[in-house]
Amino acid sequence: MKKSIRNALKLTLKSWRVLFLFEIFYKGLGSLILIPLLHGWLNIGLSLTKINYISSTNIYRIATSPGMMFFIITAIIVMAVVMIFEFNCLAICFNQARENKELGIIQLFKQGFSRSKKLLSPRNWILIPFTVVIIPFTQLILTSSFISNLELPRFITEALPFRLEILYYGTLILLSVFALGTLFTYQYFTLDGYGGLKSMIASWKLSAKHRIKMIWDYILLTLLVFLVTTLISAGISALVFLVVNHYYPQGVKGAMYLTITDSLESIFTSFSNSLAMFTTYAYVSQLYFRLREEKKEELPKAIEPTRKHRKIQNGFLTIGVLAAFVAGVFFVNLISMNSLRQGDWDQSLASNKMKIIAHRGYSSVAPENTLPAFIAAIDAKADYIELDVQESKDGVVMVTHDSSLGRIFDQDVNVWEWTKEELQTLHVNSRNDFNGQYASATVPTLEDVLKLCRGRIKVLIEPKPNGHDQRLAEATMEVVKKTGMSKDVQIHCLDYSILESVKAIDPNMQCGFIISMSYGQYWKLPAADFFTLEQTYLSKDEVAKVHLAGKDVYIWTVNTEGDMQRCIGLDGDAMITDHPIKAREEVFASDNELRNFYKQLLDE
Repeated sequence: MKKSIRNALKLTLKSWRVLFLFEIFYKGLGSLILIPLLHGWLNIGLSLTKINYISSTNIYRIATSPGMMFFIITAIIVMAVVMIFEFNCLAICFNQARENKELGIIQLFKQGFSRSKKLLSPRNWILIPFTVVIIPFTQLILTSSFISNLELPRFITEALPFRLEILYYGTLILLSVFALGTLFTYQYFTLDGYGGLKSMIASWKLSAKHRIKMIWDYILLTLLVFLVTTLISAGISALVFLVVNHYYPQGVKGAMYLTITDSLESIFTSFSNSLAMFTTYAYVSQLYFRLREEKKEELPKAIEPTRKHRKIQNGFLTIGVLAAFVAGVFFVNLISMNSLRQGDWDQSLASNKMKIIAHRGYSSVAPENTLPAFIAAIDAKADYIELDVQESKDGVVMVTHDSSLGRIFDQDVNVWEWTKEELQTLHVNSRNDFNGQYASATVPTLEDVLKLCRGRIKVLIEPKPNGHDQRLAEATMEVVKKTGMSKDVQIHCLDYSILESVKAIDPNMQCGFIISMSYGQYWKLPAADFFTLEQTYLSKDEVAKVHLAGKDVYIWTVNTEGDMQRCIGLDGDAMITDHPIKAREEVFASDNELRNFYKQLLDE
């Protein structure tokens, strides 16, 4: 185990210059050219097919549109080719390091491109789904800078029935076993010239009897890389602190420290991810070489470098890139310092205004969508409660998430099959009554809930059409108006037509479109004043685009401490959670830690 990790680190150190340059140019070309081109390509498809945006709500329309599917499939193929190019270059780089024959960065790119052209052959097409689906979805040892990971949105995995959950995780385990067994696929494809399927078969045979050891090695290597990057991060923070404390004037030291560390954070994260990827790929390469040597197989030959002074060339390029980076940081900090002198820094540390929305009430301490859960949310000082509504048989707006009530209540009936009076004979079942505390809780009407909340808390209502409702949007708005809650209610929904109906009734009602996964210019939808976005694939850039359109972003459903901290960092406007008190604490802590650090560092 120690020998394998030591050999992986040796290969990484031998190749550090060319790896550094490769990652800079690869990511640079991807960010500046390839990704904008792919975005442009997909946007052309959306425009031509008049779909305008991609989300979970219009996935059927997209899947049945041959034109849009053509644009999506071609984009996926391009991503696969780019990822395979990256793996080709890394396989070549570490094979060169094994024989101490470092290539110039230009020659490495040429060789990687030459190997990637083999994808034009049908026998290698199997590598495309393998590369863009199995590798990022399993995230087992091999990763790519282009697609780091794929996963099902949290709301899906959290809501899966027990049998489907077993099926999902069973499938994931099988895919992971397959990914582990085919770990040497790119080495065989790149260095030995095997076809796609033959490379996978050869890898499966070579990795036999070594897969458990590979997992342990990978865990140990990951921990080692984490330790190293943590120490480097601490060292950089200390260095920035000393520089700021020594060179910057009184009154702006705290501000400058936060500005510099914030600008370095994304760069260091990228560096950490790249280091982890390089060392794990070096591990795979050294194991590939060693296992083949043990079988007394001939190893692939290294490429002869075409330039005598390639190391000097790589060295000068490395120095140039680092100098450009330092100059960029210096320039950004000059601008920041100038703005700090002209403005009031303390205003930029204004209290975090993120709203806390109790998901189906305080549903982690009382049965969801019941009066006890809403009372608990009021007591917890949440800004809003979020609830779901559907119509009963007699057209009364009832508060329930599921159409079939058996998950929460003591009888499994459909909400549209019973009248209001019949529905309110139901009581919370023993699985959800919190040890008998709320055994008497029943299905509330929207009117009862709004009367409870009036003057105490605002309400976010999600109408949930079930195919049997008569006039859900109209009936909901009538209850809102009747209870005098129009100014303290917002409506959000997965069905955009519901929002259009609500706006037709009351143009001033704040409406939000719920989207689990999205792409395109959905923020232009006129009936949506805000967007309720699922957290899994949400980025700070996406939030900024919605804000630029003058609309807010609500993030759902955010329940763990780590997710809450990430959500706060995304600069969203509201957090929908089952744990409103914990969420409030995280928002408060993030704001006050910043303020306290600022006050301690600011010498005034």
